[in-house]
Amino acid sequence: MRILSDFDGVWTDQQAEARFIQVWLAREAAPLIGASPEEALADFDAFFALAMSEPGRNGWAPSGRISGFIDEDPALATGSVFHWLENGGAHEVGGACRGDVWRDRIRAAGHSSIEDYASAHFHPAMEAYRQERGHQLVGGAQDVARELLAAGHELIFVSNSPEAKLQAMLSEAGIAVGGQLRVVGDAKKWLIRNEQPRVSVDGREVYMDRPHYEAILLEVQPDMVVGDVVSFDLALPAYLRWRGRLSKDLRLVLRRSAQSSKWALAQAGSSDAIRLVDEVIDSVAELR
Repeated sequence: MRILSDFDGVWTDQQAEARFIQVWLAREAAPLIGASPEEALADFDAFFALAMSEPGRNGWAPSGRISGFIDEDPALATGSVFHWLENGGAHEVGGACRGDVWRDRIRAAGHSSIEDYASAHFHPAMEAYRQERGHQLVGGAQDVARELLAAGHELIFVSNSPEAKLQAMLSEAGIAVGGQLRVVGDAKKWLIRNEQPRVSVDGREVYMDRPHYEAILLEVQPDMVVGDVVSFDLALPAYLRWRGRLSKDLRLVLRRSAQSSKWALAQAGSSDAIRLVDEVIDSVAELR
C-alpha cells in the first residue's frame, strides 16, 4: 500500500509541544503588553477558553478563512486565539478589556496585526521545543515505520512543518529517509484559495480548495491517508475520492488523541455522501 501520513500529532504527541509554544509566546509578548510572563499566560488561557466556547466559529485562519478549527488539534490553539483576538475577542479583568490591551500594544510595537505577530513567532517556538526536547516521536513509532517498510509498503510523510524539521527528527530517531520512505514538508494544507468548493459539516464550513495539498495528493495517489486534523489531512482527500480523482477504495484514517473533537470522530459513522473519516485509530501501532 501507498500510505500518505501526516507527521505531527500522528507520529508525535503534540500536547507538550503545543503548551511549550503557548508559554514561549506568552513570555515573548509579556513586555509588549506590560505584564509578567505568568500574567500573559493567564490571559492566553482565558482567551482560549472563551474561543473554545464556540469552536465551530473559531480556528486558525492564515488566508482569511478558517483553515483548521480550534478544537481539532492543540497546535492550533495559538493561531486560533490570535485570530479570535484579531476579530475583537474580549476578556474583562477589573473593568479592563485584556483583548484590547493585547491588540493595541502589539500593534503599537510595530506589528501589522496580532495574527502576523503570532505567525512570526510560531516556528521559532517550535524549533526551540525540538532543540530542547529532541525528536519526541511516540513510543514504538520507529518500530512501526520499519515494519511497514519491511512489509513492502510505501510511507510518505506529508506535513505543514518544514522538511528540515522532519528530516532531523527522523534522523534522530534512527529512521532513514529514502527509497520507500519519502518526506514532503511545507505542504501548505492550510492554504485556501477560494471559498468554493466547501462542505458543511456539523455547522462548520470546511473549505476544499487547497491547491498545494491537492497537487501532492494527486501526485502520490495514496491507498490510505492518515491524519489527526480532519480539516487539514482528511477533508480534501475525501472530497477528491468523491469526485473520482482519487481511488474509490482510498481509506481515510483519523489518529485519535485526547484533544480530538466530537464532530471529527462522528465522521467515522457518517452516512454523508462525502464521509471525511473511514476509520479511527488510537496509535500508529494500529497501522500494522
